[in-house]
Amino acid sequence: MRNRFRSSNIKIDFNLLTSGTWVLEKKGKRTIHKFEKELGEGKVIIYNALDVPSVLDSKVLDYLMLKSQGQGWPKELFIGSLRQIAKDLGITSNNKQINRIKRAFEILVNTRIRFENCFLDTGILEHFEGKIKVVNIGILSDYAFTPVKGRGNPLAVKVIFNDNFLALCKHSLGYKLIPYAPINGLRDTAYALYKWAW
Repeated sequence: MRNRFRSSNIKIDFNLLTSGTWVLEKKGKRTIHKFEKELGEGKVIIYNALDVPSVLDSKVLDYLMLKSQGQGWPKELFIGSLRQIAKDLGITSNNKQINRIKRAFEILVNTRIRFENCFLDTGILEHFEGKIKVVNIGILSDYAFTPVKGRGNPLAVKVIFNDNFLALCKHSLGYKLIPYAPINGLRDTAYALYKWAW
């Protein structure tokens, strides 16, 4: 199934890429719920009341962005099943991994990213008046799992993107196109570093 994405390029916004969201980790047993990074004269703050985003959460987000990008960036995205996501990500679809994917949606709906005086492309947020010093966006507004007929009681997925996050994906000029197929099979740190290196 991975061949479906061989020629696909995922659009990664430079603001998000430089913010460090893709290489956040836990330090020992202490969970970090807030991450700050200085960027020039500005700052990026990533926070999540639930937990810090993991590399799998990033992979699920990239997958959702790629699917949305392929459909012209709709606000609502439908995916046949959680097992299909696991298959497309190249991971096993056992209950443990399915639960990790479910948790990724909870992380993504709770993650906020705040750019203070460092957002590179303010043209996409024209509905804010004046010079933008602070931009605070979410990723997902909502998500839902719906039982569908099939072996193993599959769950279909409905995702609703945050309006400003979707605007960032659709209209930002500060983005990179990263080949999706090579990163699809990479593990954790290698996955994050590949995107940074690209």
